[in-house]
Amino acid sequence: MAKNIFVSLICLIGLGCVTRADGQTTKLVIAYASPAATFCPGVIAKREGLFARYGLDVEMVLMQGASTYMPALANGNIQVLYGGGTAVSRAIATGGFDFVVIATETRYVPLRMMVNASIQTPAQLKGKRLGAGQAGLDEYATILYLEKIGMTPNKDVQIVYLAGGVPSRAAAMKQGLIDGVGESAQ
Repeated sequence: MAKNIFVSLICLIGLGCVTRADGQTTKLVIAYASPAATFCPGVIAKREGLFARYGLDVEMVLMQGASTYMPALANGNIQVLYGGGTAVSRAIATGGFDFVVIATETRYVPLRMMVNASIQTPAQLKGKRLGAGQAGLDEYATILYLEKIGMTPNKDVQIVYLAGGVPSRAAAMKQGLIDGVGESAQ
């Protein structure tokens, strides 16, 4: 965890964001994509005063789902995004707006599949509806998983796009609108 904080500070120092000749602080709004433990280093760095030590006035904001954080990044409401690699990759590929990717920390696609108790095997996903966030790691990981088990997304298994992150997809599952949800295990 300390390594992640260190890497984050080094990246910000490398951007030239952290030292100002006039001694004033630089305001940064940093969005993190999940309340998962993976994203704790930024919150801990803020709490422990590490950003302030380097002249940064950081506001940490939870923004779940690419449909929320990508527009905020594009229009400058946030200056740093901690998470959302798939959505960022797609934005780069489509040329939607200019930004810089500093680092990535995962060499694999972490996915958890939560399904109704009646689904006991991957084969039983056929004909079911899985919730995912559009243009994010959850969608990408769900599609990869379905392909790995020999199913075609939106043919064998319907993908239902829902905004609002995993909590809204879990609520949709509880209401019977979907049969399961793939979520990145970041």
